[in-house]
Amino acid sequence: MVEPPSLGLPLAAALLSPPPLSQPGLSLWPFALGLLLLAAIGLFVAAISVLSNPPHATPERSKATALLLQDRLTALASAQLGRSLATIGFIWLIAPPLANDLDRVLAPLLGPAISAGLAIVTVLIVLALLLVIAVQQGVKVVADRYPEAVLDLLAPTLYLWRLFCTPLSALVMAVAQPLHRLLRLDQPRAEGSLKQLLDESIRVAELDEHEQELVGNVFAFKETTAGEIMVPRPDVIWLSVDQPLEPLLAKVSESGHTRFPLCDGGVDNVIGYLHAKDLAPLFRLAPGEAADLRSLARPVAFVPEAGRAMTALRRLQREHSHLAIVVDEFGGMAGIVTLEDLLEELVGDIQDEFDEPTLMMQAIGNGEWVVDGAVRLDELEELGLRFGAAQEETVGGYIFGRLAREVAPGDEVPIDGAVLRVEAVEGLRVTRVRVIPTTTATEELDAPEAVNFQRLQPEPS
Repeated sequence: MVEPPSLGLPLAAALLSPPPLSQPGLSLWPFALGLLLLAAIGLFVAAISVLSNPPHATPERSKATALLLQDRLTALASAQLGRSLATIGFIWLIAPPLANDLDRVLAPLLGPAISAGLAIVTVLIVLALLLVIAVQQGVKVVADRYPEAVLDLLAPTLYLWRLFCTPLSALVMAVAQPLHRLLRLDQPRAEGSLKQLLDESIRVAELDEHEQELVGNVFAFKETTAGEIMVPRPDVIWLSVDQPLEPLLAKVSESGHTRFPLCDGGVDNVIGYLHAKDLAPLFRLAPGEAADLRSLARPVAFVPEAGRAMTALRRLQREHSHLAIVVDEFGGMAGIVTLEDLLEELVGDIQDEFDEPTLMMQAIGNGEWVVDGAVRLDELEELGLRFGAAQEETVGGYIFGRLAREVAPGDEVPIDGAVLRVEAVEGLRVTRVRVIPTTTATEELDAPEAVNFQRLQPEPS
């Protein structure tokens, strides 16, 4: 007697497995469940969007929203897990039935061997486009447009889902966070996102030229060192504790500055700094009467030459000071940096009523420029000039390093695309340089888009 076949195992397999490609006909339950999974994908995509950049928490927020934002990273991990699971389930349910139908259409035309593979690939591509374009991008646009409303709407569901996924989400976070710290992924991604946002704002003309320069300066300031913006040692006007009173007051009066390093025995031994108003009582001293400058000295900050300008700015803010001594690797004074110098790196030149306008760069026609010897090489590179792997920071230092001797007016140093001709020298310092482009570089140096020094040009009369 032949025993009837058992229906238990095939029935279980039919319920737990998607329809095979060879199965004729289609069932509605995969598509009904697929629509639910598609909605779940949209929900989780919206959740990821608003949780990645959440709106500010306010008292009128719902309790579910407040609880969600208290542990935002765990909620974000839960949403990402939900999106992945929903996407896998959607593809697993929908792809086989669709590929089955498409295979039956293509089989008479291409043959079974080709039609089955082509059907699967075609369906997967179409579903991927549907998920990426129609669902993920469409939902993300709405979530980015109305983040507060979307968050309040989804908060109860997301909160329950987070509780359900807590064990698995905690495991994911425990693995991901140390990996992110080890690879230092967070900061570059954040900075890249900000730069991408800036580029997009520029593209749609949301930022004017001044705003673009300001935001760009903020990014550049992070990599700027104190040595790049300091007043170099030869230009520092300093006072000595044993300096006679009359020459000291004359130096202060003629300098036009308000803050001066106070040194004892030499410029490398700075004991503090003096403000011009601190010297007012000295004018009442009788001729020949000694002045106790040590008692007037204010504490001064010391910052390394290779240290970040941002660190120097924070220190001056913390110590309520306007002047810092920049120290080289040997412990000597490399220069000074003021609060004004640091702020100018962010907002551009700050001219007060006592400052005399100084032309650092001036176009004189025929593609030629006259520049101050203290102009940095990276600024000249914005004109299209190239200095290779130069170790010097200023054009004057570059010329001195290439000549390797005392510099005199008329000396020339060729570079890629131009010739640097020394126009003026003070002692050993190059103070003025003429940039003469070669024939091939003249057009590049004349191009307005290559010039980024409008703030250094003379004001129109």
